[in-house]
Amino acid sequence: MAHEVAEKQTFEVGGRLKWFNYVKGYGFVTTPDGSDVFLHLSCLRKAGLSFIEEGSEIWCEVSDGPRGLQAVSVLQVRPATANEAAVAQSAARQPAGEPGRPAPEPVSGDLDSIVATVKWFNRIRGYGFLSVGENTPDIFLHIEVLRRAGLTSVQPGQQVQALVEEGDKGLMARQVDLISTGEPDSGSQSV
Repeated sequence: MAHEVAEKQTFEVGGRLKWFNYVKGYGFVTTPDGSDVFLHLSCLRKAGLSFIEEGSEIWCEVSDGPRGLQAVSVLQVRPATANEAAVAQSAARQPAGEPGRPAPEPVSGDLDSIVATVKWFNRIRGYGFLSVGENTPDIFLHIEVLRRAGLTSVQPGQQVQALVEEGDKGLMARQVDLISTGEPDSGSQSV
């Protein structure tokens, strides 16, 4: 007995990256009509991408499945400007599993400007941490934030001026400017 396999119909959709959790490996793109499209990390990797800033414009090939719209491939990405990223970050988020229900407004959409010191940074892993002193929470620093500043890496001890905000998992740098080169140990290597 032969079984016919129905191929899923796909179509192109454009929108903005609403949010993406790189630990869990997925996020959502919001289309202009307000629909959410599930985006898995594997789609980003197939397109040669490891990170997309929230608020970026993204065009995907999408299929409509039993759980809703899902991206099957990423066709094009236009990175968010600093203003678009801030708007996306301060926009109300919908709790997972409750589409259509608006989340409460964030407490503050403002970014705090601070001077911080690079605690460590691993270029291969694509992230590191900043510190403002002992007994203070670390500040997450992603490599894309460095790239937007024209940097490829930073060294422990270097000082940066950073725009910082509270994320889901703690403080994170949204923008950095190098203040000093610091004086890393002569035995340390850039990773």
